[in-house]
Amino acid sequence: MEACNLDRSGVTKRLVAGIVALVAGLAASAWMIQTGQPLLLRIAVAIAAFGFAGLSLFQARAKT
Repeated sequence: MEACNLDRSGVTKRLVAGIVALVAGLAASAWMIQTGQPLLLRIAVAIAAFGFAGLSLFQARAKT
């Protein structure tokens, strides 16, 4: 039995949020590398941005 507690608009919102977070994470990572930001800051931002993106995309796919 498959759990599905999101309607079509909820799935779309999660999908858009995941894609926006992924693009923002890539842009922030590129900017931080270009400007020479500390490694720990780059890692923290990458974990937060890509973690949120991955979670949103996973939830949109699973419709949960």
